[in-house]
Amino acid sequence: MPRALTSRHQGYGRVLSLEPFWELLTALESYRLDPELAQTKQSERIHAFIRGLRLSARLIYIIRRVLSGTGMEVHWGQVLSEDGRVCSRECDVIIHRPGELARWNGDDEKPVMDFRFITREKAAAVISCKSFLRSVDKEQIRYREDMKRYVDRVYLFAGYCYRSSLSRLRQTAHTAGYDGLWHLCAIDRKTGVTEQDEHVWVSFIGEMEKIAAIAPGGSKS
Repeated sequence: MPRALTSRHQGYGRVLSLEPFWELLTALESYRLDPELAQTKQSERIHAFIRGLRLSARLIYIIRRVLSGTGMEVHWGQVLSEDGRVCSRECDVIIHRPGELARWNGDDEKPVMDFRFITREKAAAVISCKSFLRSVDKEQIRYREDMKRYVDRVYLFAGYCYRSSLSRLRQTAHTAGYDGLWHLCAIDRKTGVTEQDEHVWVSFIGEMEKIAAIAPGGSKS
């Protein structure tokens, strides 16, 4: 999946494009590596749902920056079926053409949440985020199967995964029907040392740009 850096992602273009990924990684690492926090019990830690929500929210900000000027929008929410009778499962990230059927608690100047209901015809892609992806298990497989009626493209994005598991994760994700798997950082299972691959981030940016170019109503400029 990783591809060579294009001319657009060299020099200042590369640094500016990848800066948000480094900022996100720094934010996550500060909690993972703190020795005092590592000693806390599970019940005393920041809730897993909130950690996952933070990852997906920051990823939304990154994708909005990537797609700036394309006419595409990026939100957290759910997609409605073709006939509008039922909703999809929760979508960490929805990339869609402008507009939504409804918006919950996002109109106030200081909203607590900003949850969008997107019609099937406007939805271009969905990204499911996992703070730490160890396997593409039955839940992820079922999620991809359930999303078939709502959106054509579904991706996986992991905050962390084990470096030795990358090949297996990509293969099982592909087998499950996902259109791609990307990760922010890989961890050496034995030493705990983290490893970043900017080519993976560039590949992710390229895929997001491709969605904007081919989605109905998206700009190809």
